[in-house]
Amino acid sequence: MKQLFIFALLLLAIPCFSQSIDDATLKSLAGQLEIEATSPEAPVSMNAKVFSTDEGATQKNVLVVKVNVHENWHIYAYVPEGGFFIQSEIKLDLPEGVEADLVKEPKTKAYDADPQIMLYKGDLLFVYELKGDELTGGEHKITTTLYYQPCDPYVCLPPNEITVKYELKVEGM
Repeated sequence: MKQLFIFALLLLAIPCFSQSIDDATLKSLAGQLEIEATSPEAPVSMNAKVFSTDEGATQKNVLVVKVNVHENWHIYAYVPEGGFFIQSEIKLDLPEGVEADLVKEPKTKAYDADPQIMLYKGDLLFVYELKGDELTGGEHKITTTLYYQPCDPYVCLPPNEITVKYELKVEGM
């Protein structure tokens, strides 16, 4: 009975969570982010930017992180503890008083050789809702870093990172 109650709560919570920003808006925002072409020598590219969206009477700031993984390549979404591969990680350096809640992440695929390992492939979109009541007017620096290990079916390259720096402009309060 307890499991059924928890399952029902999760079902009720999912629509509220997914409505934080709709797919059409996300597609439009992601389309505004230019991203470098990938190649077997540089199989991963990334760009990120903060956008302000109007959701009814409220305005939200969302950080959109767009990643492209070259065809036939992957990066690791999840690696069990003690695993050989390097799990990808997005690190955010935000202004004091600002928090980021991950509200959308790309789908993963199980690694054929070990289904406990999850992979990211292709075009990826990570969306964070930025919150912070203490944010004052002006420009605030934000840094997004993707740490990853790219692999194809035959070889893994050494771990690498991509960093993007930009500013969040807040109207005077």
